[in-house]
Amino acid sequence: MIRALLPDLMNMIELYLFFLLIGITIFFGSAASIFFQRTKISQVILLMLLGILLGPALGWVDAKEGSILASTTPFLGTFAFIILLFDGGLKMDIRNVLQAALRSTVFTLLVFALSIILSACILMYFFHWGLLYAILLGIIVGGTCSATVNTLLENTSMRQEGKAALILESTITDVLCIIGAFLVIEIILRNSPSIGDVFMLFGNALFNATIIGIVGAFLWLIVLARLGEHRNPYMLTMAFAFIIYGITQAVHGNGTIAVFVYGLALGNIPRMLSNYKIENKLALDQNILGFQEEVTFFIRTFFFVLIGLGVSFEYFSIPVLLSSFAIILISVIVRHIISGSLFGDFNQGEKRLITVMIPRGLAAAILATAPLQAGLVIPFFSDIVIVIIFLSNVFSSLGILLFDRTASVQQNKSPY
Repeated sequence: MIRALLPDLMNMIELYLFFLLIGITIFFGSAASIFFQRTKISQVILLMLLGILLGPALGWVDAKEGSILASTTPFLGTFAFIILLFDGGLKMDIRNVLQAALRSTVFTLLVFALSIILSACILMYFFHWGLLYAILLGIIVGGTCSATVNTLLENTSMRQEGKAALILESTITDVLCIIGAFLVIEIILRNSPSIGDVFMLFGNALFNATIIGIVGAFLWLIVLARLGEHRNPYMLTMAFAFIIYGITQAVHGNGTIAVFVYGLALGNIPRMLSNYKIENKLALDQNILGFQEEVTFFIRTFFFVLIGLGVSFEYFSIPVLLSSFAIILISVIVRHIISGSLFGDFNQGEKRLITVMIPRGLAAAILATAPLQAGLVIPFFSDIVIVIIFLSNVFSSLGILLFDRTASVQQNKSPY
């Protein structure tokens, strides 16, 4: 009988360690954020190192296949997708995007597109990847992390236009990475569709998700207005996001796009109606925005530690390192060339800051296992993504430390 109870006992002990890990992660994440603000050393590096220390290095937490952590990762990944996209939509001010300087928009789209294309070419011709697999990896690691970029730029001497361009880039590419990755995975699963099928797939996913997201946002704003001073507006708002995701998936739409549009509409409809008398009736409770910050912080913190727990020292093999360095080098070269062309009036220090601002983050971390969850086995895929996240944050942190002083000195000399 004792032998029969041993597996259950071991599972209970592992479950206790899981909750212990959550508590340690929150405290360490807060400390890492403070350390990040003071030193510019990315908290992504520190959180992943904590996971590596607790997992593969010391073996205190088991995240291998068959463990509780490993078995819950698909669920946690989907949950994080919904939170991340809702957050991205909620914080994106359409007016700022539309009013942004043309060169900021061009910079964002050119860097993202060229990074994907050139990364895919390198993977295909030097590492013999298939076209769609190479494009998928290029999309997943093609965007910068909005949370890291915002914090890195907070106390730099770069002019506001440069900061706005980089923040706009990170906000948009967070969303593009997630939506683009799911579309490419769907195309791969459909087994070599025609160009017409690709456009139809994209059009249907975008149209259905947009309609459901906008209608859902209007309905929920009306519900919030009727609820008045409800104690838990955020929990109900987030619950409705999960409902929108489920409904969209049930009708064979793209739930991730729908959730993003839902958040985007919730955040922008009250602003767009600001000239009408119904403005106050459809206002978004500010408590929702505040609570969303806390939830996003927890998701971001926990996921990077979870990634570190799952790291194997085998990830740092020659093929993985060569692929990762090649993709990071491409990103740096693309940014250097385009920033030199579009930001000619910036001084050299500011251009270098734009060049080194390549931190990959939560979107890439969550998407690292998306192909495997969809049934696609791609050798070294998640290994490369994780190594790129780590190396890109190291590179960006060092770049800020090296070039911000130069930018500050030259900014004082600049006539602009």
